[in-house]
Amino acid sequence: MNTETQPNPWDDAKTAAAGEGKKRRGRPPRQPRKAPPYFKHAKHLLGDMYRRGQGKSKQAVRLCHKKGKRRQQEKEYIFSTMTLKVYQRQVYYFFRWLDEQGIILKNFQQSLEYVQPYLDWMKAKGMSPYSIKLAGCAILKLFPGKYLGQYSSPARARDEVKRGRRHDLEYFLRLQKNHPLVYMIGLATGLRKKKELFKVKGTSLVEIDGKYYVHTKGKNGLVRDAPIIGDEETVDKVVSMFRQAGEERLFGETGVFGKLPNYDQHVLRSIYAVRIYCAHERPLENLPEEDRYCCSRDYAGVILDKKAMKAASLALGHHRIDVVAYSYLWPMITMPPEIQAHFGIKGRAVRKAKKKAE
Repeated sequence: MNTETQPNPWDDAKTAAAGEGKKRRGRPPRQPRKAPPYFKHAKHLLGDMYRRGQGKSKQAVRLCHKKGKRRQQEKEYIFSTMTLKVYQRQVYYFFRWLDEQGIILKNFQQSLEYVQPYLDWMKAKGMSPYSIKLAGCAILKLFPGKYLGQYSSPARARDEVKRGRRHDLEYFLRLQKNHPLVYMIGLATGLRKKKELFKVKGTSLVEIDGKYYVHTKGKNGLVRDAPIIGDEETVDKVVSMFRQAGEERLFGETGVFGKLPNYDQHVLRSIYAVRIYCAHERPLENLPEEDRYCCSRDYAGVILDKKAMKAASLALGHHRIDVVAYSYLWPMITMPPEIQAHFGIKGRAVRKAKKKAE
């Protein structure tokens, strides 16, 4: 009996069909791009920072070092996988630009001389200030003692931010009607969409002194208890959702309440931040001078309570109150009045800039 393996005619047919298909499409085989000089070394440095930062949180690193050494210590760590990927991509673009410009580096440290020309090139190309600053921060992560403030880069402006700030009242009414559970829990918890709300389980619900919180792990490994806010009926419904989910996720492919729709959670997160702030805000006339946060530029004339900002910052998973003022409290100032009324937000007026006499 012949035990030799006989060729399968179907395999030959598939191979021939695949070859003919490539010929018909006329696509040459993709050649891998050669890594630019010194990029592998830079990638290795970023990888080491990520390995040192695994299992740590930025807040813990900040508390472990003296105030004067915090900034330098934070440069030695990368805390999340997404940050690593973004930084590697930006560093690759930088070294590829050096290669395309015909710049031959004698050593890795010499690339620092071309950071400012690269930022100027990005600006001339019309890239946004946010993209330029991201690239600068990623590149300077490789060089201890160097920070973006030591270089010239375009300033970011709040009025250029479009994320979550182009919705009308009809958008929120439609979201509330079509996805009431997502709308309700988004406003009540303020969780991030992909990093937190998508992963949260029913067991994340905790009760502290009669109040309910969502125990979650956010960006940079920061673990927090986000308070569940709203009227009594809303809080009861959200709590019942968590209890119904049990050991399962609330949302997602296998979530108890189905997939998350395509919607803007960040604007609901901003409204959540405003509600947290207003719940802790003290009367302005009784506010000590050291607890006043005076906004500037396009928010000039708006005075905020630092302690209320701190409460909102902790609920959101941030550790700086200026981030809350810059990115989250805008519904009190720039949101259209009809939407403010819909969410029960009291608007704040800004001081108009005086025109210089000619």
